[in-house]
Amino acid sequence: MGLITDASLDWLLPSGQSRLRSQYDLYISPNLWLVALCTAVIYYLSVKFDRHLQGIPGPFWASFSSIWKTWDTYKGSSQYTAIALHRQYGALVRLGPKHVSVGDPAAIKTIYSVNGGFTKTAFYPIQAARYEKKPLMNLFATRDEAYHSRIKRPVAHTYSMAALAELEHKVDHVSRLFMEKLASFERENQAFDLGEWLQWYAFDVIGNLTFSRTLGFIEESRDVDNVISSIGSFFIYAAVVGQIPWLHKLLVGNPILPIVMPAIETFNPAVNFANKCMREMEAEEVNKGRDDFLVRFQKMAKEGVRGSTTGSAFGSADIVNHTSTNVLAGSDTTAIALRSIIHNLITNPVCYNRLRREIDELDQAGGLSDPVKESEARQMPYLQAIIKEGMRLHPSVGMLMERHVPKGGATICGKFIPEGYVVGMNPWVIGRDKGVYGEDADEFRPERWLDADPERLKEMERSSLAFGAGSRVCIGKNISMMEMSKLIPQLFRAFDIVLVAPEKDLKTANYW
Repeated sequence: MGLITDASLDWLLPSGQSRLRSQYDLYISPNLWLVALCTAVIYYLSVKFDRHLQGIPGPFWASFSSIWKTWDTYKGSSQYTAIALHRQYGALVRLGPKHVSVGDPAAIKTIYSVNGGFTKTAFYPIQAARYEKKPLMNLFATRDEAYHSRIKRPVAHTYSMAALAELEHKVDHVSRLFMEKLASFERENQAFDLGEWLQWYAFDVIGNLTFSRTLGFIEESRDVDNVISSIGSFFIYAAVVGQIPWLHKLLVGNPILPIVMPAIETFNPAVNFANKCMREMEAEEVNKGRDDFLVRFQKMAKEGVRGSTTGSAFGSADIVNHTSTNVLAGSDTTAIALRSIIHNLITNPVCYNRLRREIDELDQAGGLSDPVKESEARQMPYLQAIIKEGMRLHPSVGMLMERHVPKGGATICGKFIPEGYVVGMNPWVIGRDKGVYGEDADEFRPERWLDADPERLKEMERSSLAFGAGSRVCIGKNISMMEMSKLIPQLFRAFDIVLVAPEKDLKTANYW
């Protein structure tokens, strides 16, 4: 290693620059570093001891910057961290410089009320699609409440249970394919990954409901065109980068990318598939006799329905927006819920046997069709209790549902939090609240939904965040409930399901 002497720096100086000036510059640079260090220390101390959040406990490093929660999210187990922190510190936990996690179910009506003024944060727009080189805000990603209402109003009725009843046969078609595949495994006495197949089932159902075609996962027994893995990568990116939202504009959200990399629009496979189906629908023979979400949205466009993303008549962008959201948000979440419910059932023999009795008794009485109808499943109390319990214990959303505190601030759990700060609730934390669900809240016990008195039952249902809350309740809730209510009795009527390795725990990776 060579020692750089004072003389060796001469070549760096402009012609005629005095040696004295250079020595002076070198002399003051340690002072500049000291000033920078002191400034950083003062800044982080001011953040750490923010008077507005004084008294709200949390991990030591979390209050200094967003790095702590970013790392926690990256690990994929932030839901367990949140549960542990709330049990250690109480109802309020500081997760970032201006981020507070709320663990009291009573605060749901404050934070997520329809007219409460709490709005979504910069975490959400990262999950917007891209259409014609521009971000396309969907019902989930938008922070603008007026925009949300405008684009939801014309399509809300298509997600009602009455409207979905007309499409139930499309779910039945996929269920038959699914059951046939599972029957082939049974005949060959072959073990298989049911979790993977449940995900393929959920994707194919939403594809058939939306486009009158499955995505091909069940028929080909694989992730066709890597759609699922691509969407999984999309969620990982959004979850991690969403902890420091401004990074998105330097990465995938960089406005220069669509110019220098035109293929960036293909980043979202759901948008690609929606575009392809919409183009094919232009042919008259494709339209004839069809009924699905795409057909219904296309009809709105032809009728000039108001309430589009642009504020004008319903158009192509709106069709792509809503159909791609169906695929992106309506498949993985249902698959997660199905996995949770079925895994909890087969690891709890008492619950398993009670459900089998309910299925068998109804089937023998002629009360179950093949495939099972949603209206029949709705009349099965233990089945419905199992679905509620599975989604309580293992919600499909396991991260903080962030909201900005509105103008004037708000008092939450006895603590005043100023406007602009971020608060939110984690469905995993709320779903395991012992004050609402009992001391056995960590256990899978569907009976709690049947044994509770009317007031306690209302409280438990009010405390559920499985599908969100307030005006942002998942618009596809009825689709998910239809799928689960129909498939579970169909599955357990036909098969005895056992784990190959019961000693192994269920592995989770939480990136939403």
